[in-house]
Amino acid sequence: MNAKTPTSHAATMVNTEANDVLARYRQANDFFDGIISKRLVLNDTVRPYWIKGADGENSHCFWYVRDTHKGKQYRLVNAKTGTNESAFDHQALVDALTDTAPLNAEQTLDPENLTLGELSINVNPLQLRFHALDKQWLWEPEGNGLQSIESVEAPHNEELLSPDGTKVAFQRDHNLWVRDCATGEEKALTNDGTANNSYAESWMSCYLPNTPLEAVWSPDSKHLFTVQLKTTETQVIPLVQYAPADGSLRPTTSQQWPWSFPGDAEYPTYRLLIIDSETSDCQPVNHPPVMATVVVMPGYFSNLLGWWSPDSQRVFFVDISRGSKSISIMQCDRKSGATKLVFEETSNTDVRLQDNINDEGPVFIPLPDSNELIWYSERTGWGHLYLYDLDTGQLKNIITEGEWQVTNILHCDIKRRELIVHTSGRDPEISPYYRDICKINIDTGKLTALKTGNYDHRVHIDYMDVSKTCSVNGDTQTVNGVSPEGHYLATTYSRADTVPVTVLIDSEGNEILTLETMDTFKLPGDWVWPEPVKLKSADGETDLFGLVYRPPGFSPDKQYPVLDYSASQRRSNATSQGSFNNGALQGENYLIAASYAALGFIVVSIDGRGTTGRGKAFLDHGYSDPVKENDLTDRIAGIQQLAKRYPYMDLENVGVTNYDIESNAVYALLDHPDFYKVCVDFLVHEKGSVSLHNEVILDEPPEGGERSKIRYAKDDVSSLKGKLLLIDGMQNNIGMHDTAQLMDALIKANKDFDLVLEPNQNHNMSLYAFRKCWDYLVTHLQGISPPREYQITIDVFK
Repeated sequence: MNAKTPTSHAATMVNTEANDVLARYRQANDFFDGIISKRLVLNDTVRPYWIKGADGENSHCFWYVRDTHKGKQYRLVNAKTGTNESAFDHQALVDALTDTAPLNAEQTLDPENLTLGELSINVNPLQLRFHALDKQWLWEPEGNGLQSIESVEAPHNEELLSPDGTKVAFQRDHNLWVRDCATGEEKALTNDGTANNSYAESWMSCYLPNTPLEAVWSPDSKHLFTVQLKTTETQVIPLVQYAPADGSLRPTTSQQWPWSFPGDAEYPTYRLLIIDSETSDCQPVNHPPVMATVVVMPGYFSNLLGWWSPDSQRVFFVDISRGSKSISIMQCDRKSGATKLVFEETSNTDVRLQDNINDEGPVFIPLPDSNELIWYSERTGWGHLYLYDLDTGQLKNIITEGEWQVTNILHCDIKRRELIVHTSGRDPEISPYYRDICKINIDTGKLTALKTGNYDHRVHIDYMDVSKTCSVNGDTQTVNGVSPEGHYLATTYSRADTVPVTVLIDSEGNEILTLETMDTFKLPGDWVWPEPVKLKSADGETDLFGLVYRPPGFSPDKQYPVLDYSASQRRSNATSQGSFNNGALQGENYLIAASYAALGFIVVSIDGRGTTGRGKAFLDHGYSDPVKENDLTDRIAGIQQLAKRYPYMDLENVGVTNYDIESNAVYALLDHPDFYKVCVDFLVHEKGSVSLHNEVILDEPPEGGERSKIRYAKDDVSSLKGKLLLIDGMQNNIGMHDTAQLMDALIKANKDFDLVLEPNQNHNMSLYAFRKCWDYLVTHLQGISPPREYQITIDVFK
């Protein structure tokens, strides 16, 4: 018996360790599930849908969805009276639906968890349009009750209603058409459109479904200012299905993605033109085709890069040069097509229309009635607003200035000549990334702070939907934190380490009521809030900011391996400033980092130099060198400083991972093999090959000059020492050529690496890929065996 005791004890220890690891995986799964199901916490933000009364006037009301422990409620807020109540009687609606459309065995209706698709609410009197039980419904509880109505599609981007409401423009077979709303008669305005020369289409349409129609009606509803997308000569990246969905053996090419590399002579362009909707006469704009870049994602007119004068006689448009070193504002005569330069913005590096491409659209606003333009510029090193006269091209006045920046325009009140904006960096005592809300006079620059403090103040603006003009019953309801007249705002304030609170304020900054305070619901009892930290960069002078995530049940008496997780890049800042859904990318990075921490890592997210949010000098660090984007030397310096504060951080076991195609994670092992021991790189993508469609062309030859030498990972694999896992979806929107070329270089250099290739997987990596990442990090940084074939599960309806 005694001889067997040690074996029994060892087995017990093994089982205990296995159970502990499995528990950590399950906890990490809960955080990951929260990204999709949004049920890890409740009401971490509010998305308002402002509505109108029956007379079409603004009602000062909006509706939103409140999460509950049983499901959800639809809430109606009256900003004028300061009330927040149930939007309608949920039980009465369920009773009406049950009486009108008896349920089959597979259908259920729960008044405490009611899901209404394509919901549109009007008030005075109350009226709901929605989709449920496979039908479209109109419910008027104080009038005609519940009626089944003809199926009306959800608001669709692909149709554009004229200002007078008589015509709809749409695309068919790559051509532009119009339909008479009264008679239904349809007419083609163009007839030479092809797949590679399509009208009113965005370059992103082959990747993003349901992109808006790329056109804008003249105020008199007679003409359309539009584009013809040309990709004829552009070389393509074939997206191959190696495991066809139909089960056949032969791989198929599912898509040809037009993509230009630096130095290519041809690239996707937009030809600008004006079309008469009555005669179909086409007047080309006398200007070279403008380049299709990520800057204008999702589309040219969707980002308001072209607009009409109020008399319908002229159009204005923005032309971004190849390399983005200049941006021109042009004017064109409708009748002749003649153009002239209004003004031009230039830079030695690049000219940008916004600071963070993930969170906001271009930060400028045309004022057609006064023929002015509120223009965004970083000419002083900080993103600020300027007022231009479009008749003369002259600067009328500087709207904002100082060593801080405007990050977004939330609302423009033309009558009052006021803007409501997000600003950051105005208070040197708090993080320069935290946004506040201010009101600014366009003519005088007078700034009035509406909501400030040591928090990030988020106002939801669904700028991707600003071009919608057709919808259910002609009523467009999209998410907007600001009321249509700008009198009220719903804002959620939080930090990464605090519970979010959403309040309703007026345009003077007075708080009307608290809408929601986040319910921690399913957060583990030993949850540890991430810690915002301030550090120094590798130069010893520049301030850096980041987050430290600790495992639930954290103990300072233990040693923890460290994981460097950062998805920030030159185009966008991805380190969360607010918590949960108020973090970058709707909280995705916040919860991904939390899931890694739950596995037993100290997770550090630091925004190094070469990223957004801190002004032009910080951004331009290492300009044109992709390795210095979100500089790894800064991140190493920050982690080393943190380890001195927190001895439980094990710097002998540091890993790095990413979740974006434009990360420099793989360079961590190549340039810093003695610091980083493990790297998991999702979607390897070299900066040089994607750069032609970014706002910066990293490897583009100057006119008449030689092409500069960009350093690619595939050319420098000899220093690889650590453990490397490459994960690629094989059919993501930019192909897998970079991963393949890096693999080829590693094989030729006889370097060990690991690989996960997922057939038919797009840009969004699968749960399987994330599980393989978890396993790899746990195995090689913690030295323990992961649960065999653990399956990450998510439940949208949990």
